[in-house]
Amino acid sequence: MQTNVICVLCLCACCILFCKFYCFISWYPPVYLTQVEDLKAKLAVQEVELWQRNTDIEALLAKIGQQTDKLNQERAVADAEERKARLYVYAAVKQM
Repeated sequence: MQTNVICVLCLCACCILFCKFYCFISWYPPVYLTQVEDLKAKLAVQEVELWQRNTDIEALLAKIGQQTDKLNQERAVADAEERKARLYVYAAVKQM
């Protein structure tokens, strides 16, 4: 009697008696074709969710990169102003 079953080790369709025997020895239960289809559907949903998360993460990283660049520019301007102020203070102290 042939039954729709797949061995989780060799991934081949086989008769249920062989699969039960082989999987019993290997400590793996047989996986039925309906279970495989259910798992494929779940995997497809998870792949879509993962793609969406990756897209969101990439957008967030791009935004963080832009903010980092803006912060570095502002820091460079602040450093230049600080150097300029130190020169004024140094010049004022030297003239005293």
